[in-house]
Amino acid sequence: MLHDRQDNVVLITLDVVKPGSLPADEMKTFVSKMEQSAASSTFYSLLGILRKDAKINIAIT
Repeated sequence: MLHDRQDNVVLITLDVVKPGSLPADEMKTFVSKMEQSAASSTFYSLLGILRKDAKINIAIT
């Protein structure tokens, strides 16, 4: 679920979806960006779990 900066839920509706194709170079870029996004999402999910479960001690010297 997406939220805006004021924490409102954002809903996007599509009126029409038309099939199409991308040139090979654009498809390569698209796939790369999707993979980066998936990896980033996984990383931040794991980081959130670690932060929730971690006990962090800060030593002041």
